[in-house]
Amino acid sequence: MLQIKSEAVASTNGYLQLLRDPNGLMDAHAAMASAGWQHLPASLSAGYSSDTLWLRITVQKDGAGPNHWFLNLGNALLDDARLYQYGANGRWEQVAHSGDGIPHHLWPVDARIPLMPFNISSNSPEKLLIRIKTKNSISLNVEIFPSELQIEKSGKENFYYGIGFGFCLAIIIFHLLFFTKAKNQISGWYVSYISCLLLAECLNAGLLQLLLRLPGWFSDHLLWFAMCAGLPVTTVFSSLQLGMQENLPVLQRRIVGISFATAIISSLFIISGNIAQGMLLLQSAALLGIILMMSIAVYRIPQDRNKSYKFIMIFSIYYAGVAIAFLRNFGILPNNSITMNSVALGALVHMTVMSFRLINSYEKLTKDKEAVQRKMLQMVSEQNEILEREVNLRTEILQQEIRRREILEKDLRNAINMEHQTKKSQLDFLSMVSHEFRTPLAIINTTAQQIARNLDASREKMLVRCTNLRNAVKRMQALIDEYLDSERLQMDSEKLQSQIIKEKEIIKLIDDVAKDWPLERIEIENSAIPPFLSCDTGLFVIALRNLLSNADKHAPAETKITIQMSVDHEKSFEIRIINHGQEIPQEDIPYLFEKFFRGRLSKKSPGAGLGLYIVKKIAEMHHGTIHLEKSGKDGMICFCMQFPLQKFTSGSHF
Repeated sequence: MLQIKSEAVASTNGYLQLLRDPNGLMDAHAAMASAGWQHLPASLSAGYSSDTLWLRITVQKDGAGPNHWFLNLGNALLDDARLYQYGANGRWEQVAHSGDGIPHHLWPVDARIPLMPFNISSNSPEKLLIRIKTKNSISLNVEIFPSELQIEKSGKENFYYGIGFGFCLAIIIFHLLFFTKAKNQISGWYVSYISCLLLAECLNAGLLQLLLRLPGWFSDHLLWFAMCAGLPVTTVFSSLQLGMQENLPVLQRRIVGISFATAIISSLFIISGNIAQGMLLLQSAALLGIILMMSIAVYRIPQDRNKSYKFIMIFSIYYAGVAIAFLRNFGILPNNSITMNSVALGALVHMTVMSFRLINSYEKLTKDKEAVQRKMLQMVSEQNEILEREVNLRTEILQQEIRRREILEKDLRNAINMEHQTKKSQLDFLSMVSHEFRTPLAIINTTAQQIARNLDASREKMLVRCTNLRNAVKRMQALIDEYLDSERLQMDSEKLQSQIIKEKEIIKLIDDVAKDWPLERIEIENSAIPPFLSCDTGLFVIALRNLLSNADKHAPAETKITIQMSVDHEKSFEIRIINHGQEIPQEDIPYLFEKFFRGRLSKKSPGAGLGLYIVKKIAEMHHGTIHLEKSGKDGMICFCMQFPLQKFTSGSHF
């Protein structure tokens, strides 16, 4: 019987009895009545087992002891842990239920490991039953202590764990930044190595489950993943530390390949539900890997004494901790504070020493690199001096030749610029004339086709068609007269042949242009026309005709093209050309008025991309503007051309 006192933590080692329930069908009464109880000489270390385990203990408190006590199972990876106490009604009652199998917020005490409260109201002996079930290794160090010690005990525990894991996390962050800067292969594997190590230890200790409220199934799989990934990562990192990549490349590839294969096979066992087999295979392979790596280090002492000694010194501490933990999981070593914390303590020392070694190695590499750089700089400096002398000798000879060639180059550049300007002017002229000839030629072609298709048409229709032919010919003649004038080709505002035209003349000009198309095609809305307009009538007609031609190309044949005229606050005369048509793509709009630009909608129609460019130039020559008002989102396309209006006094004559 265990005597528990109010001022100390009582260990149950030597007082526990164990009962195995292979099928997990027993309740507390059946377990208590079973004859299969066995005395445990120390703490419980049952390895991986699918059995449900029952623990039995009799306790008695001292006379002045408190009523409220805690039972600490010392294992964060238990799936299901239940505490039963014999009640006053003569039956066994469940007084606490904890473990990863239930949500963390339902635990009786918010702690990293199952902490189970119970009451002892008298000084008589009390029997306690503990039911345990888990997929992980069953290693328990059961303790009982009064509730008054819980805060102090948990505070110390959290402080030590916080210091240890905080230090390890700082090492990971430091080496991650170090790897980002140095791009060193060993540093990258070291970050992966200590990340797997720290993740496994945090899960083993129950810290992540407590902080992140991880469900049991997720934390178990995360732990198994960290352990499976840790085997090949540790193997690669250890082989790099031993220099096997340079000295024993074939052996290194085989060992690394075997470690990856073992990790994969262990993962498959775990995924299929054979967790014990998978973990036993993984941990057995890790133990063999430890023995193999240490043997290689001893074998390499004659060839590389410094590296081998450092490897043995640094890794032996961590390997010893891992070996102790695995032997405890197998049930070979007892479960106590040393075996419980062997990996954490060994890893802490190992990571600290390894970090210093990596930093020293990087510093050495940096110094070697700087020495090589200094030597290279010295060689470059010497070569620069030789080259500088050669350059000075040739510079004096070349300076006079350069000055002479600069003069020739300047004269040649001026001649080339003049030639380019002349060629550009010729090309602009040819492009504009060819574009302007398309419209009258199209009218002639269309009218000729109409006459050919209907030779028996009425005299009135034939007269109209002949008139169209004559007008088209007149237009071509006018174009020739206008564009062959060398002064007019410069498109200079000072050369404009501006004149004042009245309202009726404006209407007549627009009507004459509209007659180039069938009567039913063009619709004119004389909403507002200024009494006077100062413009070059020839260029005005060209601009209007180009706008109508552009609309005619893109408007369906059965729709009308509308000419709207308005006056904006007596400041400008606005002419809008409106037609139905397909929406102009947004990416084409900024380039509509550039020379030779043809949008997506113009690819299937003839033209040189000069129509809207000519309109823009003519508008600018008159100090006006041309812009797109509607792009066709609502089915309507509208271009607006503005000519500024001049104010005339009452005494002006025309």
